[in-house]
Amino acid sequence: MLEKPKVSICMITYGHEKYIREAIESVLMQKTSFPFELVLANDCSPDNTDKIVQDILNNHIRSANIKYIKQAKNIGMMTNFIDAIKNCNGKYIAFCEGDDYWVDEYKLQKQVELLEDNSSYSGVATGYQNVVASGETINTNTILPFGINVIETKHLLQKNLIATCTVLLKNSFAKTEKDFNFLRVQMLGDLSVWLLSSLNGPIYFLPDVTAAYRNGVGVSNTFGQLKNATVALQARDQFTTQYKLTLKQKLPYWCAKPFYLNHYSCKLAEHNKKTKAIAILFRSVSYIPFMLFCKTNLQRINSRTYLKTIKAIVKTHEV
Repeated sequence: MLEKPKVSICMITYGHEKYIREAIESVLMQKTSFPFELVLANDCSPDNTDKIVQDILNNHIRSANIKYIKQAKNIGMMTNFIDAIKNCNGKYIAFCEGDDYWVDEYKLQKQVELLEDNSSYSGVATGYQNVVASGETINTNTILPFGINVIETKHLLQKNLIATCTVLLKNSFAKTEKDFNFLRVQMLGDLSVWLLSSLNGPIYFLPDVTAAYRNGVGVSNTFGQLKNATVALQARDQFTTQYKLTLKQKLPYWCAKPFYLNHYSCKLAEHNKKTKAIAILFRSVSYIPFMLFCKTNLQRINSRTYLKTIKAIVKTHEV
């Protein structure tokens, strides 16, 4: 029987038969001075994902590290994700979805050592490779915008700066039923988890490239631009409404909100939803005064986006 794990790796999967073996094996290759477990939750995949997992369970030398949850029916991504989280017993929890993989065999060791030495941080993210479905690297991300290396709530309310497959957090970000209810209604869980974690302390950014994010494969890539714009706006609004934040945390979001509303309005107009697009555009304009209090890189492109939005609305009107 394995010792109690110091780290639990949360991996959810659905329809990942082309990628799941690489994802699992990249976790099991980790070299650590502490025990870890892989909590793998399969949301009743309709393909051969389960057969591949069973083969690994039967033949891999480190199969004992795997806690496999095979859902009897499809329960949906966020419910499956929450189920996996609740089965993670480690002091820390790392994330790697079934279509991504890790490239550094010391990833967990580096991250745990950093958090053990810096108790004020709630987590650590790292640099990563952007790869296409085949695994060919497009580019690497080793720096953050804003000239920062410590990610706070105020930064996440402006932009999601973190790739899921790079993250290790203290396993205390979801402590109450309120937290789980907040996660349960999200359509994408990553930003919501980082926001919750940031309430317990900043997330450090380590520039080492430890993981590969597969572009064009995950759930967010199936949403389309309108749905992604909707999901991101709703998550931030729900978070700022449901959790008590300081003015220092909320002000950067209010300053960035004209851009987010403007972007949302533009996507609505492009999808021929003129009336709603105009209503959202007026909301966007009402937030512009907040931009005087906080300069962000979003402001520089906001004017161009307004012109694009108006053109899209006019074009929609003409159709």
